[in-house]
Amino acid sequence: MGNLFWSDSLSRADYRYFGDVISFDSTYRTNAYRRPLVIFVGVNHHNRTSVFGFGLLVDETVETYSWILTTFLMAMQGKCPVSVVTDGDKAMRKAIKLVMPGSIHRLCSWHLERNVQTNIGDSGFTRAFTKCMFTYMTEAEFDIQWFKVLQTFKLMDNEWVKKLYSKRSLWAETFLRNTFFGGMRSIQRSESINSFLNRFLNAKLKLYEFMSQIDRALSRLRNNELKDDFDCNHESPVLMTHLMQLEKHASEVFNRNTFAMVRGEIKSEAKLSISNCVHDTTCETYIFKKFGGDDTTWTVTYRCGEQKFECSCKLFDIAGIPCCHYFGVMKSRNMHQITETLILPRWTTNANDDFTMKVSNNLTPTHIIQIAMYGALSARANRMCYLVSKSTEGYKDAKVVIDNLTIQMQGLITASSTESKGKLSIHNMALHVHVKDPILATTKGGVRQGKKSGGKTRHCGRCRQPGHTAKTCIASAHHNFSAIGSNQASFKTTESFAHSFDTSHSQHPNIDCMMDSVAQSQTFSFPCNVDSTLQYNHMRNRDVSEAIDINALIYMQHNRWWGPTHFI
Repeated sequence: MGNLFWSDSLSRADYRYFGDVISFDSTYRTNAYRRPLVIFVGVNHHNRTSVFGFGLLVDETVETYSWILTTFLMAMQGKCPVSVVTDGDKAMRKAIKLVMPGSIHRLCSWHLERNVQTNIGDSGFTRAFTKCMFTYMTEAEFDIQWFKVLQTFKLMDNEWVKKLYSKRSLWAETFLRNTFFGGMRSIQRSESINSFLNRFLNAKLKLYEFMSQIDRALSRLRNNELKDDFDCNHESPVLMTHLMQLEKHASEVFNRNTFAMVRGEIKSEAKLSISNCVHDTTCETYIFKKFGGDDTTWTVTYRCGEQKFECSCKLFDIAGIPCCHYFGVMKSRNMHQITETLILPRWTTNANDDFTMKVSNNLTPTHIIQIAMYGALSARANRMCYLVSKSTEGYKDAKVVIDNLTIQMQGLITASSTESKGKLSIHNMALHVHVKDPILATTKGGVRQGKKSGGKTRHCGRCRQPGHTAKTCIASAHHNFSAIGSNQASFKTTESFAHSFDTSHSQHPNIDCMMDSVAQSQTFSFPCNVDSTLQYNHMRNRDVSEAIDINALIYMQHNRWWGPTHFI
């Protein structure tokens, strides 16, 4: 088996509504075959990580990444994301350019800062680079600022810095400010989902175990989303800003996590002052300045007929939430509600309410779909139960209807389960496919195998030969056992061992003893009884090799048989 990609119906539904921005990264040592695991993630309407699909790859070449991206788009009915965020892998960058030419690619800001510090090693230049990366400027202003920084730190001839400048359209806010990224500047969501999956995955999992653990992790994530939906429907925030009417409308439109960001912009509006305002026949232009700040200004254009806003800060274009300058215009025009042009549907409480799950009649709904349907029906029945409980007549009528509906659903489930079992048995009889284990993959970030150590080779403390220790020395074991059978002094050692065995066994009757490869007494833990002890006392004056019963011989053949916790 080669490359593998999978995505269920709920993941494809999430991509339908929240697939405007995606991030993906490869992680290693999550399975026994060392296959790179690629996870396509995005951000949902609760501003939380949403998983769109998974992929296990043979390698990390341009051809393999092109295949996984093409298959991903086929599963998502050909819908391309608006923007893609990845790390600086060259194979990823080339594959995205080939398969998704219309998507805007952005490099992870965290990886860029780390690479700058590693290659240059100057913390001052790293801070200056970060300022150039995140500050919105025109292209001419960016070039002036960039070359000024290079002259300050004397890096005009540095080849690595020149290559970094040639890729400026992939990381500078100046060139990315007009593209929606959902607030994502790095692959932090990919890293966090990798950390979350590490609770369920490890490098010893076979493929069938690996898939089962992935389903468990995905179920946990979707339970968290159901909890967010419940909290949004049953909680109301406390109004605390100076624009209470706008804040109240924002709390009704946006979900809880997005509303927290919008309220932060409303608070920031109190620090602004209008330095100039120009009224025209079709639009109004406002120039804002921060009270007590520097000379930085922001320009907002408001078209009255279309009720459209445009701000120089570009926060709405890149994150999808109205900025504090928009609230300044609404305040000056005495607006009590946020205009519809500033409400992005993906951040609202009912972002995916029109989604109807389509479950095939030939397949039983999975556990994940059952959880989603249960949560949706419970939310719908909650209001009805509240109203029914107000009157005795309504309670009696609703009880009869619910009982009848329950009996009807039980019959439906029984019939569908019988039909599905019959079709599944026929399918299994007709299908004879033998899938072999995948070959081990060589990954870029994986641990290299077979690498020789630069230190000295360890030698045995008895025979001075490499490759083993004194406890596993075969020559020493043969020497000791032959000496016990032929030498009287060694036989006396055996006698003293038998005496110590009698003493220790009288104190601990459930513990047996056996000599290891260096004729030292070691305890082991297979069952012991009185008959075996009497037999040992009767045979202890004979040859030691005859005194050992068959259980002990089998135990000695076990790997690391001297360990006190191993059982036969």
